[in-house]
Amino acid sequence: MEQPPLLSFYAAATVPSARSAYQQILFEYAQARATEQNDPNQKFYLNNTVFSGPWGRLQNDGPTTSVITLMEFAYVYQDNKGSKDTVRSLIYDSAAHPV
Repeated sequence: MEQPPLLSFYAAATVPSARSAYQQILFEYAQARATEQNDPNQKFYLNNTVFSGPWGRLQNDGPTTSVITLMEFAYVYQDNKGSKDTVRSLIYDSAAHPV
């Protein structure tokens, strides 16, 4: 499976400010997904506001692709000297976001 573009950009970034910007976006994505998982039937705009208009079938592939992206980000983040505690608190915090 091919990496999502943003994750590829993060992994390939050599300029610290670019890597930091991609990293921030990915951590914000993790937070948004944790918030959204509380209601899987909701649909959201890219800015994380709720879409309340009519829509078609349920999208059940979202959680899977999100998990794959966040797991890959966690591995790449740690490979680049990122903290395991940061991964636990910002990507996977089962106390704050129980499944």
